[in-house]
Amino acid sequence: MTNNSPPVDLKFSLPIHSALTSTANQGVLNAQELEFVIFRNRLQDLFQTQGSFHFDNCNFKGGSEYIGKQWKLIAESGDPKGKVALAAFARLLHGVQDFYSHSNWIELNVGTAPIPIWNLEVSTLPPQIVSGTWWLGCTKLCPAGAPTHDELHKDDPNSKEGKKIVPSGPNKGKSQFDLAFDAAVQASIVQFQRLAGLF
Repeated sequence: MTNNSPPVDLKFSLPIHSALTSTANQGVLNAQELEFVIFRNRLQDLFQTQGSFHFDNCNFKGGSEYIGKQWKLIAESGDPKGKVALAAFARLLHGVQDFYSHSNWIELNVGTAPIPIWNLEVSTLPPQIVSGTWWLGCTKLCPAGAPTHDELHKDDPNSKEGKKIVPSGPNKGKSQFDLAFDAAVQASIVQFQRLAGLF
């Protein structure tokens, strides 16, 4: 990386991904299994150039397909609590969580409480949906003028969008980070419940 390159920016920060995953578990996995999933979830940020892993650069189709592939790996593993399955689960969970931080889903639904959870079907996304453009990432699918990752993300409470407080409506007084976190927890719970259904 040259001196003129932007600094590498981690996604939903590592402790926050851990908190999201721990909160959503709700007893589905035991402590050792959960620790493994958290570790493998955090490893996804080593692959920052892969937009489909993080729903970056408006790669919603790629992200949805990636999650589907991980569920296929889980099914084919034959053991939903084995390391192959839990590693795949960790990978898909990271993407599910990043969707709420990296896109403008929160901004588009800020007038609804609770924030609705996306069903991962691309055909159901609103036409105004975008995710932040990430200079390192591929495939770049955003329209001209889309915000950068730095301008849009809610990865931490002090980010530009994350620290914004909702001024009115049913979410009045909440920060956009808190709304993204809560939505990511609920979306993760859906995934944990699906995994539990395989036991």
